[in-house]
Amino acid sequence: MEEQRQCKDCNEIKNMNEFYVNRYQCIVCVREKEATYRRKESLQRRMENGGSERIPQTPGVYADEYQEAQVSEFLTVLGWKLNPNGVWSKKGFKNKDKKWEIPLKKYIKPNQNYKGSERSEVYLKRNELLELRATGMTYIKIGNIYGISPATVMRIIKDNYDKK
Repeated sequence: MEEQRQCKDCNEIKNMNEFYVNRYQCIVCVREKEATYRRKESLQRRMENGGSERIPQTPGVYADEYQEAQVSEFLTVLGWKLNPNGVWSKKGFKNKDKKWEIPLKKYIKPNQNYKGSERSEVYLKRNELLELRATGMTYIKIGNIYGISPATVMRIIKDNYDKK
């Protein structure tokens, strides 16, 4: 006959194979307790972190009421106001009629012949950078002297080795 034990949660007498090793709660009670804890923890996390999912890009669409409350609180702190027609507005940015007051600038891609770095002060001193590198100085030390990053030093030097 199999050994039996009484569960300390449900007080039922069950066979030992219905218990975890060295535990006095049966497997059913343990799983139920863990599921309850996970549900409670999940709800708490949603309440504290603004909902259960990432905020969609579509305005006014939220995963749950916690996410909507968090977004509303955040926009209010930033100075935005929710109008009766459901539009968020802020003076100087967007009016109540969904019209942006400041035109958004689009990125203008420069033409392919653009060499912006060749007009910088450091690029004009490229021969000095080449001489310092030829003496064995590292990119980091050269960058510290001219106040630029080692990657910029390396790029300028490699560009000019090809031009020599």
